[in-house]
Amino acid sequence: MKQFDVQQPQPSEQAKPKETKYEELTLQNDFMFCKVMTAYPELCREVAEVLIGESVGDLEFIDSHFSVKESVDGKGVVFDVIAKDSDTCYNIEMQVGQEAALGKRIRYYRGMTDAALLQQGQGYEELYKAFVIFICAYDPFGAKLPKYTFRQTCEQVPEVKLGDEATVIIINLASEQLVGTEERFRNLVNYLAGNGPADDLEQRLEEAVKATRKNPKWRVDYMNYTDRIRIARKEQMAEDIRCFYAKGADIDFIAEALNVKKEWVLKVLNLQPSEENSSAPAAKQ
Repeated sequence: MKQFDVQQPQPSEQAKPKETKYEELTLQNDFMFCKVMTAYPELCREVAEVLIGESVGDLEFIDSHFSVKESVDGKGVVFDVIAKDSDTCYNIEMQVGQEAALGKRIRYYRGMTDAALLQQGQGYEELYKAFVIFICAYDPFGAKLPKYTFRQTCEQVPEVKLGDEATVIIINLASEQLVGTEERFRNLVNYLAGNGPADDLEQRLEEAVKATRKNPKWRVDYMNYTDRIRIARKEQMAEDIRCFYAKGADIDFIAEALNVKKEWVLKVLNLQPSEENSSAPAAKQ
């Protein structure tokens, strides 16, 4: 059987994030996606139903852009949409940029979702049934399917199920193999990929996006959100630069690998241009 692995773009091929004007945001922007889904719960319920292919009850949102702090090392996770009905939790994410470690990211999200919902003193049997849905603007596996569904089964005996009641669904908006899929699913995927609305659901989503663009408070929220993202990305890039340098990488390699200017690499490392060929201090044994 052919094996498909997560597609891992080379660092030099990764485009720098492009900031979009608020009035031009679409549902492929995670901020817009979060606002529309949480402000219009019936739309969110219908979107989840179409993508999953199962009935979804009335939704109660846990939070929007819900941040959970992990207690061991302080690493946090930010969810686009996390909601629940009477017995099921739904974590829905919009993923436009290519993520090399998508599988491990989903694994981490699943664990943090369970940790956030399980109250102290509750037994594991009280965990909600869970769907983690990633809507990707690219094909993370290269198999060209519009929808990838993952559930835990035994490798030796596939008929044996783990019984964790967790399902991961990855939607590939770049798929061209939509012929033969259910009509509502096909229309929604085409719309999320950037095409015009084909039926009532997409038309209502379009109207919700336009209404959200006109909300002055959310415009300010978007500006603050992008500022925080920009600062976080800059801090992460500086950390990556220092990590590369500590492992012996030279300045030119770091700049090319991370797609940043050499001058900024030198600034992060507190080096002068004349010192750019110097080696990083040897690590302590």
